[in-house]
Formats: sequence, C-alpha cells, structure tokens
Amino acid sequence: RHGSSLAFNGVHQEMVNNKIDAFSKAFLGTTVACARCHDHKLEAVSQKDYYALGAVFMTPRWTARCADAPGKNDAAILRLQALRAELRAEMAKAWRAAAKSEAWSLDALRKAMPAKAPTVEEISYPPAKLLASKDGAADWTALAAEWRTARAARRKHNEAFAVLADFAKPTLPAGWVSEGDGIRFGHVEDGTPLIALVESARGLQDAAAIAGAHPKLQALMLGGVDLCAELGCEFAWEPLLHARCSLVAAAASAGLGMLDVPWLVVADVDGLRAETARAVALGFTGKACIHPSQVAAVHAGLQPSDEALERARRTVAAAGAAGADAAAVLVDGRLVDRPVVLAAQRLLARAAG
Repeated sequence: RHGSSLAFNGVHQEMVNNKIDAFSKAFLGTTVACARCHDHKLEAVSQKDYYALGAVFMTPRWTARCADAPGKNDAAILRLQALRAELRAEMAKAWRAAAKSEAWSLDALRKAMPAKAPTVEEISYPPAKLLASKDGAADWTALAAEWRTARAARRKHNEAFAVLADFAKPTLPAGWVSEGDGIRFGHVEDGTPLIALVESARGLQDAAAIAGAHPKLQALMLGGVDLCAELGCEFAWEPLLHARCSLVAAAASAGLGMLDVPWLVVADVDGLRAETARAVALGFTGKACIHPSQVAAVHAGLQPSDEALERARRTVAAAGAAGADAAAVLVDGRLVDRPVVLAAQRLLARAAG
C-alpha cells in the first residue's frame, strides 16, 4: 500500500492498526488489530472496542515526548534553510526529467487511477475527472464549481466546532507545549515564493492592493477558470484580455512577477506555445503548468529571441557609453531613454537566470 498518495486511506488504516497493536501488546499482551475487519468471539476484543480505541488514537494529534537537548537540531535546520534555493533547483530538474518519462504520460496516469470511480472526498477525484475529460476548460470549470460547493458545505459544518488554537502566528496558547522544532522553524510566513492567486472579480478590482499586501510576495497569478466562472464568460483569450492587462499593470507597479493561467489541454503543445507567446507579449513573466510535459514548452516560450537579446545588448552598451548623465541615447536610429534601458537590463538578466 505504500508509495502512492492515492493509497492514503490504506496507509492510514495501517498506521491506526500499528498504534492499537502497540498499545494492546504493552498493556494486554495480545494483538487486537484484526477486530477492525472481524467481529466474533475468537477476537481478543469486540469490533466496537477496536473502533473505540481507534477513536482514542485518531482524535488527538499524538506525539512522543522526547528528552533531546535544546537546540540539538539548530545547525542542521539552518543548513537546510541555506539549501532551500538549491533544493528548488533540484526539484525543477526532476520535473524536467519527469516530462520525458513514460510514467507521466497521460496513458500512464489514466492506468494509475482506481478502477472504481472515486468520490469527491478522495484524493484521486480531481485527476480522474480531468483525465477522462473531453473538454478540458468546461470540465475544469465544472470541477471547480463542485469543489467550491463541497468546501462551502464543510465550512458550514465546521461552524459547530470551537477554535482552540490559531497557528497563523508561530506561538502556542498559554499552557501548551510542543515537541520537536516545527513551531520554531516550520512556520511558513517567511517561505518563498509567495504567490497571490487572483481568481475573482473582487480580486481583480483590488489587484493593486493585493500586490502590495505582503513584503514576501513574489508574483501575482491569474486564476482564469474561476474568474470566468464568476463573470459568466467563456474561458478563452479574448474574454480574459482585460484581466490579463490589469494584472500585468498591478504586478509591474509593485515590482512583482506575473504568472499566466495554465493551458488546460495537455496534449495540445502548439496551443500552449501560442498562448505563452501572447502572454509574454503582454508582459507576463511566467506561466503555470499542470503537467510536467508542459514545462519545456513554457520555458522555451519565456526565453527572449536572439534578435531581442542582441537589441537589448546594444541598448545597454549605448547607455553605458553615453554615461549616467545622459537623458537618452540613439539605438538603431531610435531614441531610447532610461525606462527602456532598464527594461533591456531586465531582459538580459532573465535570459541569464
């Protein structure tokens, strides 16, 4: 059962069995986990007693009390923090390699789906629906609407619960203790990159405020499918053109990157290339991917052409020769001022990095 997130339920059952068995062997000298599936007089406990024990272990967040010296893991954790950028680079390599692997082909992914159609509660439900899709955009919109409905129902149900602790900040309520270094080092407030997904009409109106909402924000991203669903428009280039231009302006004014919505038709690489080129022409600095096979095409589309790079080099060279006091210079017969020089510098930096 191990090795795949799709087998989460089976792995979770094994974990509960192991806890109950360890408990029963320590205190009763016998094994009781078989009562999960059987309820007869040959078992050490009844099935009702087994599930009562299961509730004991599943309801709280169980932990072991350790006697480690304070700060024992600090050096290793600081080293891991320093390696964060390198780990991201290695993950990017793994994605690129996976794009060439048969294990990530659409046929392989379809075969990995459960034979029985999953329900909305199961982790395999979204990929199973999309892999069976005949119309990627329409089915994505329907799936998003179904998810919002299910989420609203669960949030409504959760209103009956009282909040005992809110870990929006890395602090513990009075009288609480924690094990390990998760609270001290694991809080994600300073994580990078932080990307704001704009996928509603209100978000589009407040894009400038969102872009300046947090110092760790790296980029804005267009959530085009949800936005189109709210606006009641078609998920296509023309209906989203105003949103794209507005978000590019908001991101640029805050000095942020701007990510375009993913191309949903995984098999249509030509369509992906064309939309990436149009997004770059509008000022987008990146495009989200929903499948490893899309990464290479998007990377290629984000790279400036040889002609654009050569023009940028001439611009930067001319500005450098003119000196810092020059308000403008002539490049290829055209008047170029400081904003154009800065844009050329950014273009060269993007191509280099």
